[in-house]
Amino acid sequence: MGCAGSAKAPGAARPSAPGAAAVAARISRFGFAEVALSGRCMEPLLVAGDRVRVAACPDPGVGDLCLVALPGGGLALHRVVAAVGGAVVCKGDFSGRAEEVPRGSVLGRAVAFAPDGPRGWARWRQDDVYRCEIVALSRILADRAAARGVRQEARRRIWELNEGKRAELLACMYPPVG
Repeated sequence: MGCAGSAKAPGAARPSAPGAAAVAARISRFGFAEVALSGRCMEPLLVAGDRVRVAACPDPGVGDLCLVALPGGGLALHRVVAAVGGAVVCKGDFSGRAEEVPRGSVLGRAVAFAPDGPRGWARWRQDDVYRCEIVALSRILADRAAARGVRQEARRRIWELNEGKRAELLACMYPPVG
């Protein structure tokens, strides 16, 4: 579940299978749920085939990667880029479109990920500088009033930062031998 869910949006990273109710029930019962990703909206940080462990998150913060139930019935694993009253604005890092959803639609926050299959889990760590830069760039990318070149540069920088973060997480999981 890159994004997530039963309803697939073109190009979106969507969690495959279970629905919002099933995920919410697992989080309530066990404290977390695991979802498999499909789609591309969080590339290259998270790619189709990765699994994400999601834990309860009563107060999602800007920069958090959260699993949200979308109004159309699907699920999406997106980054919170703003909080607006009783709602959060979230978007996939690679996507140019942001979605405002009620805070109650946030099922949980990503706390660990497993790359492409059952090889082990890496604890999710985001330093504040990375988090702030990704959020700022995501806001630029979603701003249709921003010049096209500025938006393209924001997308390029997001890709670069997320490539580095994925490599860092994988290096923690699979340290060099020798």
